[in-house]
Amino acid sequence: MKRPELPGHELFVSTAAGQGEVLTLRFISDMLPGAPPSAYVLHAFECMQPEVALAFVRRVMDAGRMVQLSWRAERLVLSTSEREEYLLTARRFTGKPAEPSMAELADAMKRVYACYLAANKASRRSVARLQRVRDLLLEQARRMRGAAAGHGPDSELAAVYAQHAEFIERLFNETEA
Repeated sequence: MKRPELPGHELFVSTAAGQGEVLTLRFISDMLPGAPPSAYVLHAFECMQPEVALAFVRRVMDAGRMVQLSWRAERLVLSTSEREEYLLTARRFTGKPAEPSMAELADAMKRVYACYLAANKASRRSVARLQRVRDLLLEQARRMRGAAAGHGPDSELAAVYAQHAEFIERLFNETEA
C-alpha cells in the first residue's frame, strides 16, 4: 500500500467525519508567525473501528490540542504532545495538502488572538517585575552610597560600600538594555 506523505509538524484537527468505514479528517496549521497557513485532508478507507477513532479525534479537537501525524508500519499514528496516541488501521489512506477554509481561518485567528492576549499578559507581568527589581536596585545603591558617605574617605568600609553601589548601578543599567 502506498502511503500519502504527511505534514512534518503538529496540526489542529479541523473536522472529523465518518461514513461507514470511511474516515475523513481535516487538519489545519497553527497559523503562528513563521509558517504559512496550510490545511491537510486525510481519508482512511475500510477503517477498523471508525467510531473509536472518531471519539479520540473529537476528544483532541474539544481539548484544543494539536496532533502529529506519522506512520508506524502500515498504521497512521495520531499523537499529542501530552503523549496520547491513537493507531489508526485502514486498508488504504489518501491525503493531500488543501487550502484552508474561511471557517478554519476564523478559528485559527481566534487561537492566534488568544496566544497574543496570553503573551501580552505575560509581557506586562514581566515588565512590572522588572520595574520592581529596578526600583529595589536604585534604593539599594542609594543606601550603599549613604553608608559609604558615613565613613571616612580612606576607610576600607567606605571603599567596599562604594564598590557594592557601583556594582548595583551596573546591574541597574543592564536592565535598560
